[in-house]
Amino acid sequence: MLLQSWVGEAGLAGRVAWVDAGRDVRDPQPFWLSVVSALRATGPGAELVRAVSAAPDLDGWALVERLLNDLAPLEERLWLVVDDVHELDPAQALRQLSC
Repeated sequence: MLLQSWVGEAGLAGRVAWVDAGRDVRDPQPFWLSVVSALRATGPGAELVRAVSAAPDLDGWALVERLLNDLAPLEERLWLVVDDVHELDPAQALRQLSC
């Protein structure tokens, strides 16, 4: 609630991507698909982040690299808020997020 208030007061609503890691997101693929979707819902992300679909061989590390490349041209900050980040699998998605 406090973070949402800050985002609203700072005028950052179109520059913040919200993702809920939640207890059900133990597999990195659904997490990264939700990150891509949230980033594409922002003003800058809609233009820069390419869509991606679920696939059996979708690699989280490759997706992180792709997102970093897609977002490299950004001139202003784009915020990613991950709610319940402590619920992520530390062996995969959490480690990938720390890149």
